[in-house]
Amino acid sequence: MADVRLPSTLAPLFPGLPRRLDVQAATVSDVIDHLEREWPGIRDRLCEPGPTLRRHIHVYVNSERAKIDTQSPPPLCTTPPASLKIQRAAASPSADILDQA
Repeated sequence: MADVRLPSTLAPLFPGLPRRLDVQAATVSDVIDHLEREWPGIRDRLCEPGPTLRRHIHVYVNSERAKIDTQSPPPLCTTPPASLKIQRAAASPSADILDQA
């Protein structure tokens, strides 16, 4: 189980998307797959075509920078749940893909 926190910039693009949710997942990719099933199109905002995060998207698992295939260390399937935070890079352009409708 992962305690997932999402950037506020995604909420206006995906009605019903919470800023925080619990997801049963073993990898960052599994989390993104879950988000895509619930909110189609969100993968395009987070990932390049193929298994790569967009350059302006940072993912942290238990405060450690992660890649899309991050599993261990640190594992997402832990007790207590792993913390997974998805955020924009601090220096990302103001008109990046998260802001475009």
